[in-house]
Amino acid sequence: MIIVLTGLHGSGKSYFANNICKKYGFEIIYKNDLIKEMCKKMNINSWHEWYIESFNKDFITTTIKILQNLPKDKDVILDSIHSYDEWMVAKKYLKDVYLALIITPENIRKKRYEKDDFLKDIKRINYYHNKENNNINCLYACATWAFNGIASDEINEKSFLELLNYIDSNKTKENKLERKKKLWK
Repeated sequence: MIIVLTGLHGSGKSYFANNICKKYGFEIIYKNDLIKEMCKKMNINSWHEWYIESFNKDFITTTIKILQNLPKDKDVILDSIHSYDEWMVAKKYLKDVYLALIITPENIRKKRYEKDDFLKDIKRINYYHNKENNNINCLYACATWAFNGIASDEINEKSFLELLNYIDSNKTKENKLERKKKLWK
């Protein structure tokens, strides 16, 4: 199972991954670290330049290359995806993938900001949206679940367990539907 996190800078994605998800055996994978490792193997010095150039040139191929480097046999938290297009590729390419949104009030995020995070969030918000066939698609609207980045660990842990229960119950329903379809063939 892969749970992909999304949210603005300072929302608590990394904290959530390391303090809640890790307790339940999830491996935490940071997308930037994955890209850095890929670039190292390709002898590319500037991972950031490579990523921006490659993503802008062909986001589908670039996203697939990144996703191919995820462990296949583990439960993973991927921190993070920040565009609607990227999420559509992940959904199509990966099985058993879910999008989790971490939300936090602006005044709290601002206290957590590092240099230029506010400016980065302006860009990020634009990436969340995709205009296609006169429709505006929003990454946040695709989320399977949402967590509050200022809620207590206890509350977020309970909510994480509820997400896992939700996923398990949906898998059970999907398996039953598949069995019924096979019976009717």
